[in-house]
Amino acid sequence: MTRYRQVLAVPGMASMLGVSLLARTAITASGMALTMYVVLGLDMSYAAAGGAAAAMTTGLALGGPLLGRMIDRRGARIVLLITVVVQVACWLSFAVLPYTTLLAAAFVAGLLMVPAPMVTRQAIAAMTKAGQRRAAFALERYRASCPTWWARRS
Repeated sequence: MTRYRQVLAVPGMASMLGVSLLARTAITASGMALTMYVVLGLDMSYAAAGGAAAAMTTGLALGGPLLGRMIDRRGARIVLLITVVVQVACWLSFAVLPYTTLLAAAFVAGLLMVPAPMVTRQAIAAMTKAGQRRAAFALERYRASCPTWWARRS
């Protein structure tokens, strides 16, 4: 526990992990939001909603390595700016798109999803010393998988 306390004592670490948790929650909720929109907003079946969620998930799987390479070449700030703009445009356009176009937009939204986990790991590596990194990465993975830990910590 001492190592985790030392990591959380690093200036800005707790708030950065909190923002990371919120970003990961939004990424996770996007699939559910898209599913509910297709079923309730477009009055289509859950199979159609699964198709939209699959398109987004496929884009997400293909976009991870692409975004990693972009971060390495261009830097995290420009990639974050591009992905946020694309996410806003996609989510605002979903309401006016027909289903077939929505599938393509969902793929693009997944392809250019905000790379919160990658940016979080880069920030942890930059904010911590070599001896703290193992505990910091373990803490980040635990917090990402267990949101109730964050609620108990606050």
